[in-house]
Amino acid sequence: MDIFVTRFTDITWIENQTYCNEKYDDMDNKIIYNSPVMISNTVPYNSEILVIELNNSTNKIMGMSIVRNRIRGTREHNMYSNQHYNRYSYCGRKRISIEQMTSVERHVMAFLETVWFTGKGHIKRGQGMSKVLMTGSLFTRCREILDIPVFVKKMFENRTRTRTRTQTGDAIHTHDNNNQVMRVKLNILKRPLSQPVIPPNATDGTNVYV
Repeated sequence: MDIFVTRFTDITWIENQTYCNEKYDDMDNKIIYNSPVMISNTVPYNSEILVIELNNSTNKIMGMSIVRNRIRGTREHNMYSNQHYNRYSYCGRKRISIEQMTSVERHVMAFLETVWFTGKGHIKRGQGMSKVLMTGSLFTRCREILDIPVFVKKMFENRTRTRTRTQTGDAIHTHDNNNQVMRVKLNILKRPLSQPVIPPNATDGTNVYV
């Protein structure tokens, strides 16, 4: 499942949330994304993508959801005052807001915010939903420590598994993204790029650079 981003300002985010809160219950974990352009035709129709919500006014990630590449009406959801943004609609499900994320997940989001909102490689510009290429030098350097795409996808898998076990009455005692291990990895990511570190699973004492 590819990772995409969609962009908001403070104003469009408020408009979106006002509309969606009137349409959905908080427990639905759904959201509607309006867009002036369709998702790229390189994405197979009816396939699923993972969409992360960026707020360009605050340089913050607001949440994420899974979206099926299927238009949900043309100018059907009149959520934005600027009608140009109401052209195409897509439905996001299994949404995870930033408030619902664990402390470790929020640390990962903070890392993505630094990469996506700052520096010459930022991705604040663009219309509609844009595919994120996890091929930059920083992502390549940190992949052995923390594979960001895999981590983000597991956020949804873990919650689906938790809901299933809860519905069947099974007790939940563990979390796939082990907090202690992930904190070690996140601390490594915070080190200066020129500082050698030893990966958590290293046994030979070999230094690597991230």
